[in-house]
Amino acid sequence: MPHKRAKRSVREREKVNKGVDLPPPTSLVTEKVPKTASRILNAEKIRQEYRERKRKVVEDGDAGKPQRKKSKKEVNPKEYQNDEPVLKIKTGETIAQFNKRVEKTMLPAIRSAIHSSSSQAKNVNQAQAEEKVVRKDNSTSARHPTRGHKEEAMTLGPSLLQKTPRNASENIKEFQSTSTSAPRRLNDIAQAPPEFKKLPRGVSGDAGMNIKGKSQGVLSMAQKLMMEEEREKAILRYREMKANKAKLDGSVRERGDM
Repeated sequence: MPHKRAKRSVREREKVNKGVDLPPPTSLVTEKVPKTASRILNAEKIRQEYRERKRKVVEDGDAGKPQRKKSKKEVNPKEYQNDEPVLKIKTGETIAQFNKRVEKTMLPAIRSAIHSSSSQAKNVNQAQAEEKVVRKDNSTSARHPTRGHKEEAMTLGPSLLQKTPRNASENIKEFQSTSTSAPRRLNDIAQAPPEFKKLPRGVSGDAGMNIKGKSQGVLSMAQKLMMEEEREKAILRYREMKANKAKLDGSVRERGDM
């Protein structure tokens, strides 16, 4: 393989075939001179060319001078008429003194910015307060739509009060009816309490609702009396336990005192 080093025997054989201390294949005269070396060798010639160019520029004046790119201030001088001079540190001035001078020059701008921001904040707060009042009025009018009419009627007087007949259909609530076969989404809002017409699998009729719609949690009078009796028995038993415990604690304390 060309990228791998050959064996030593092969290298020795090639060395013997090529020979030792052979002359270079090409002459040094024909080789190119490097740029750094040519700059050193031709330094006098380069200096003469530079002097000639400089002399021509001086003789021609501004004609041969290269044009400089104009700055924005030179192109539009009107925009930069009111520009303040750039603050620079003076000779013999310390950093602390320079910082204090900068703060003094920037103080009016800072005050104006604070004043404008505070006025803007006041305007925003006032607008928010007005918006809250409007929202509150709208919410109260939506909750009690007849309150405004009542106030107007009270201001007009009792003689102008007229009873308006109530619409019977206002109190009737119609629930939205949907088919159970339709797919139900996760965040659907319940429009009405569910009605179970069929019992789930494995549930007998006594465990759920019977034919008349009576739920399992409803108790009869006999069951209620039985539960009251059991409750009274439990209360009496608990009171007896507390009394026995108090007696035992008292006897133990008396023995300890003796």
